[in-house]
Amino acid sequence: MGAEEMQDKSKMYVEYYHLLEMWMKNLEKGKSIQRYFDYYGYKNIALYGIGKMASHVINELKDSETAIAYAIDQNTGINSDIDIISCNEEEFPAADVLIVTPIYDFEIIERRMREILDVPIVSLKEVIQEAAIL
Repeated sequence: MGAEEMQDKSKMYVEYYHLLEMWMKNLEKGKSIQRYFDYYGYKNIALYGIGKMASHVINELKDSETAIAYAIDQNTGINSDIDIISCNEEEFPAADVLIVTPIYDFEIIERRMREILDVPIVSLKEVIQEAAIL
């Protein structure tokens, strides 16, 4: 791993640290991400990415009114209770919104998915930030 690649990975982990810190502060104040979905009327969401951040979203929403319809990921062989669809597909089931959990690649993912999906595409970071003020 080169110096530039290590620096990029370091930035990514710092960004995730700040995201998790904000998320924990929200939860300590009783402000779940569910507030965001309720505010915008999103009842059926899709996730892009099925890594650690997605697992936190899934756990937080498991007893809520918001259903996770499916997840989109490169690795479709992951054992999950949620349907995982390859990111290389050209069509996806209906959902009210797509939440992108790999926040460091949001712009790239948004551009690609905007060509395929006709729903709002939102970064998990935006969900957590807005949940704090709703």
